[in-house]
Amino acid sequence: MSTPMLVWLILAVVFLIVEGLTVALVSVWFAIGAAAAFITSVFTDSMLIQAAVFLAVSCAVLAALRPWAMRRVQPRHVATNAGANVGKTAQVIEAVTPAQGGRVRLDGVDWAARCAVPLEKGELCRVTAVDGATLAVEPMDARRA
Repeated sequence: MSTPMLVWLILAVVFLIVEGLTVALVSVWFAIGAAAAFITSVFTDSMLIQAAVFLAVSCAVLAALRPWAMRRVQPRHVATNAGANVGKTAQVIEAVTPAQGGRVRLDGVDWAARCAVPLEKGELCRVTAVDGATLAVEPMDARRA
């Protein structure tokens, strides 16, 4: 085994070890490029050609597979039901004031609520946001908002 072949083989192994330690999809592309350069070194002794193959394959594999791999590796956003409440209509069950807030019922569940304008018991309101266990609401009558 020639020296260039040994160098590319060692580089491929080192890049794989680094990738295994970091799991950040950083060096796996270079490991593939080093493997391609290793195969190229079987056919030519030119380090220039081997280095060009290493760079070209590393860049091509990075550009082609990284977006796909990142979709697979990155944690997915876990949707909660809270966001589904925005835009729904709730009924005031305890008067809501800007200073103290109040309570509303949404889909049979009682929630703490806050609003920029006072809302009376029995009034309907629209959910504009969810902040923890508190709904931000606005009057259904747009003229009051």
